[in-house]
Amino acid sequence: MATLEKALFGELKKTETDYYGLTEGRIYFLHLPQSVTLPATVYQRISTQRHHAFQADVDLSRPRMQLDHYSTQYPKAKETAEACRKLLQNFSGTMGGVNTVDNVAVILTDESEHYEEDTGYYRVRQDYFIFHDEGNNNE
Repeated sequence: MATLEKALFGELKKTETDYYGLTEGRIYFLHLPQSVTLPATVYQRISTQRHHAFQADVDLSRPRMQLDHYSTQYPKAKETAEACRKLLQNFSGTMGGVNTVDNVAVILTDESEHYEEDTGYYRVRQDYFIFHDEGNNNE
């Protein structure tokens, strides 16, 4: 069964997007590697809310996924975040490449900007709710 993380990674790695043109595939799970070329993105699942009906799961879940876009230049971090927003905001359908998740709907719920003094990196954090049918994933 495909996971939402694999499907999101596949969606972000699609080479025909403006987002990919900025990151060139530098998309990492949970943490940014040392000595990484920027801009780059880190993604992770923050939480998952599952919906129930009459004491049974209905396979509908709403994970909150966080994407952090890093750059040594503030405008480039903002540009990367904006390209990601254009790719994901209001997305609906099948997400992913090889590993797909069907019946997906994406909503950007929060965005904030940060400067990390210890690294000198600018970071734009985005939180997305990704509604999907957990019973209908493909691999």
